[in-house]
Amino acid sequence: MSFFSANLAVLQRRFPSLYADLTALPPPSVAEPQLSPSRSVEPTLIYGDRLAYSAYQPRRDAERALPEIQPDWDAFVLVGWGLGYAAVSLVRKAPDLPLLIVEPDPRVFLLSLSASDVSEVFEHPHLLLSIGGEPCQHDLWVQFTFRKVGLHQLRCVGEVFPDWVAKWEDCRRTTQAQARVNEDTLTRFASLWLRNHARNRLTSGWNPLKVLKSQGKGRAIVIAAAGPSLTDSVPFLRQYRSRYLLIAVDTAYSVLLRHGLVADFVTVGDGQYWNSRHLDDGVASSTRIITDLSASPRVFRWPRQTYVAACQVPFLRGWEQKAGFVSDPLPSGGSVATMAWSLALYLEAAEVWFAGLDLGYSRGTHAQGSQFEEGFLRQAFRLKPAETLGFRMLNDTMLTWREGISGLVRSDIRMDLYRAWLENEVANHPEVPVWNLSTTGSLIKGLKRPVDETPREYDGATALTDTKLTRNFAPWQNDTWHQMSFFVPDVRSAITLLLERWPPKGTYAITHEFCQAWENAVAVLRKAWGDATWSFLTKAAVRTWETFPGPRSLARLNETIGILSSLVDVAQEIEKTIFLNKNEIF
Repeated sequence: MSFFSANLAVLQRRFPSLYADLTALPPPSVAEPQLSPSRSVEPTLIYGDRLAYSAYQPRRDAERALPEIQPDWDAFVLVGWGLGYAAVSLVRKAPDLPLLIVEPDPRVFLLSLSASDVSEVFEHPHLLLSIGGEPCQHDLWVQFTFRKVGLHQLRCVGEVFPDWVAKWEDCRRTTQAQARVNEDTLTRFASLWLRNHARNRLTSGWNPLKVLKSQGKGRAIVIAAAGPSLTDSVPFLRQYRSRYLLIAVDTAYSVLLRHGLVADFVTVGDGQYWNSRHLDDGVASSTRIITDLSASPRVFRWPRQTYVAACQVPFLRGWEQKAGFVSDPLPSGGSVATMAWSLALYLEAAEVWFAGLDLGYSRGTHAQGSQFEEGFLRQAFRLKPAETLGFRMLNDTMLTWREGISGLVRSDIRMDLYRAWLENEVANHPEVPVWNLSTTGSLIKGLKRPVDETPREYDGATALTDTKLTRNFAPWQNDTWHQMSFFVPDVRSAITLLLERWPPKGTYAITHEFCQAWENAVAVLRKAWGDATWSFLTKAAVRTWETFPGPRSLARLNETIGILSSLVDVAQEIEKTIFLNKNEIF
């Protein structure tokens, strides 16, 4: 039997429709790949008029180019299948390591079936294939907990398909970073969110966000972020102030005040204490604060003008619904500027203008007058001026160059995440024109540069109105809180039992008792905190374990269960401290 027949038989058994799908793809506009004899037994590959391997020992060349396998890798990615030599070597070296193979040219993959026996790769139980088609693999990185991956690129694939590989790498980096940031953020801030949420439930005077629904219908809305270019937009904002509603992110609010611009809304989305200090200059009586219950309690010092959205943290939002508080969420892409965008859509803006949305470091970190810049001035002295502090902050951050509005701009992975989220949101709302007043920041696709355009004039009433909701907020009172506890003893018991049944270290053979404990934990958690919470906390880890059962994926699942366990402990301690201690001071 020929190599082609043997390989095709295994491939069609493992991936039944893949061969037909690949043959139907249109060929890329590069030279036809060809097999070429080498000095050894195995052939080499001419890929885009280039040799993919050496003309002497192509298999040895491919094996030597691979990095050393690390025990903490969750998966390995091969960018460029070539003739499959590297994949065969990897499968033999690390049979438990999930392997993702990415190849932009389906003709290369089909040609390799005739070159050598690669059937053992297709039989690898932890194999994922992405051959040809669009480069973005967003769903792949989101659904699995591939936090640490090994990566190897066939040396010529980036030269033959530079745009394809660049887009693939950008998508991988962004989506993988988002998943990693989500997990790290949960681990770091879960206790803070719980503590803030518990304290803020005891405050009074705030209103659900829904009283502001559609308040901006038919109007232009300006969103002011605190990028360095914000001050450049101030003359424009002053000139047309009567035409638009102004949403300021918390970092930009005081900057606008100093220029005589009073925002109609200010969004506060960070629960950390120091973030609340952005409002230290005070909040005007006409400004409405938009936040949620996980924000710092300092934000609720202006209760009559505070409007609360459903919590952005899924397990707290699910608990709110169960406890009887129903509000509308404001989806966020990780920054308060993305939360402001969701507010503009919620208000039903006819068009949106961004000011100070740089998402990069073209000339500093924030607009002059912001708390960040003022903080540098307060810390500065003769031997350490503010410029030095700002320089050190930028150089302590992993910055890389990104495409900007006026040339290249330095940015980082956090900005990449915000930009990707916003670009996707703008693309999903083509009915809302979006303009960007910044001239020095990152290029955000979908945001247009104004030439002669100005905010549209509005014929209706310019004053905002509030429709107060008459609602009983009894579940948020201290004397009834013991009936609505977030902490559920059954959750603690279920997780404890699951950890007791956990497979011994160094193995991943699960027992019947472990399966029973797992099913019980799933049922208890879903009942206590809802399906959305379960998905947010465990979905990726569970899917990884079920798809790639082994010690690597089990370790990630164990980390997730550990997060759940610590979350329950923190919730129990916070509720004892806040709701059972009559002397708690807020």
